[in-house]
Amino acid sequence: MGVITLAVLVDHRIPLEQWPEGRLVLTNLESQCAHHHNVVKQREESAWRGSAKPGWLEPSRVPLEVVCGPIASGKSTWVRRHAGPRDLIVDIDAIGSRLAGLPFTHSWDRRHLDDALRERNAMLASLARPDARTRWPMAWLIVSEPTADGRAWWQERLEPRRITVMETPPAVCLERMRLDPDRIDRLEHATHAIGAWWQTYEPREGEHVVRP
Repeated sequence: MGVITLAVLVDHRIPLEQWPEGRLVLTNLESQCAHHHNVVKQREESAWRGSAKPGWLEPSRVPLEVVCGPIASGKSTWVRRHAGPRDLIVDIDAIGSRLAGLPFTHSWDRRHLDDALRERNAMLASLARPDARTRWPMAWLIVSEPTADGRAWWQERLEPRRITVMETPPAVCLERMRLDPDRIDRLEHATHAIGAWWQTYEPREGEHVVRP
């Protein structure tokens, strides 16, 4: 049998640093015992905030599309082509470029990766806010995610309306890399990364697949 402990504290499901207005919103409040709040919850949030898969995320209240694929598969182009002017686009490259003080680039300094992940995760958490639908008509998340289990994780966690996978062949991805001055210096790394993506790629029933 489990141990029942008296709840003596109220925790914010979406942290106040991400949603200050949620301090007194009832749906953002959760009763907890002192140990869970002061030890378990704080340790969990600290570990997950800079993570590629933050376990404390909640389903998006905004219609969301997750776009996956290897490097240079066309994920960002697909999103720009279909996103509306007021949509929220969650793209680690855009975030990392801004943190590095650069215009958009795929070659931003990866020393900013942890901070970029933290900001990305805060953006994703904001999609669960009660006022999210008034802020964005739709949201887009760009991730690589070659495995079926990985994409299933995002489906379960954020409940997007659709997951799109860019099944762009390795030769096409590499040719795009060669023709892109922004990416040519990453060609060797990209060759391995694209090959690894396709080696681990697993189709998943019900996903929207795009082929060039």
